[in-house]
Amino acid sequence: MLLLPKRSYPAVMERSPKGFTFFARQYRISTETEHFYIDFVFYNYILKCYLLIDLKAGQLKHQDIGQMDMYRRMFDDQL
Repeated sequence: MLLLPKRSYPAVMERSPKGFTFFARQYRISTETEHFYIDFVFYNYILKCYLLIDLKAGQLKHQDIGQMDMYRRMFDDQL
């Protein structure tokens, strides 16, 4: 998980590492009753995989890891 202040959002999109291409910002994934948003999604065309980035302020908590795992599973199911 990457921790960045909101003012650095454009820098994330401009400085993506080699092999990565920007896919989406605020990508919506939904259940039957709720909507969730992933801050950034990149696609690595060399490895042929997606990178999901959820920006958080403050300390990383156990709940954040669980939330990211849920996002990953939901993202995989929707593709």
